[in-house]
Formats: sequence, structure tokens, C-alpha cells
Amino acid sequence: MRKSIQSVVTGLALVSALAAGTTVFAATVTVNSDGPNNGKTALQIFQQYFGSDPIDGPTDAGHLYESTSTQISGGNVFVFKAGDASDTAVLDGKQYRQAAH
Repeated sequence: MRKSIQSVVTGLALVSALAAGTTVFAATVTVNSDGPNNGKTALQIFQQYFGSDPIDGPTDAGHLYESTSTQISGGNVFVFKAGDASDTAVLDGKQYRQAAH
């Protein structure tokens, strides 16, 4: 009986801890590409939805851009290039490099 009570108390404590630390988002945002060289750049589109600094990483046209795909309905897609071990970026005055695994 004592082990059963301990299990229930432990379970309730765990559920309480999870409930207290959980954030619920009530909205879903769909971001659509308008196609390469047509309207806004990929960065401008992301800034429209997520603010002035929406990407954690390089935002130049070589790392974030729009393209087309025959496999996607509508054809327009966003491309995020992670880079290789020689690819470097300077963020907040520090140089970062994509790690090779």
C-alpha cells in the first residue's frame, strides 16, 4: 500500500511540474514563398512574420533564399543552406562555422 501511495504522489508531482512548465501556443503561422526574384526576398518574408531578426544564422542570399520545386504544390519554396566545415559566418562580432560530423 505504501509503494502505491508513493507512486501516486510521485506521478502527481511530475504532472504538476510538467503542467507548470508547459507553454501552449494558440496560433499557427504559415509562411509562403512568393518565388525567386518575385516580390520580397526570403528574409523580408520571414521578417514580416517573425520580426527584424527572424533567423539564427547568416541571412545573406547564399544561405537563405527562395527557389522552385516541381515536388511542392505551388512550386515556390524556401531554401536554408547549413553549409559545410569551411562555411563561416560572423554573428554579433563572433565568427561561427558549421560543424562537420
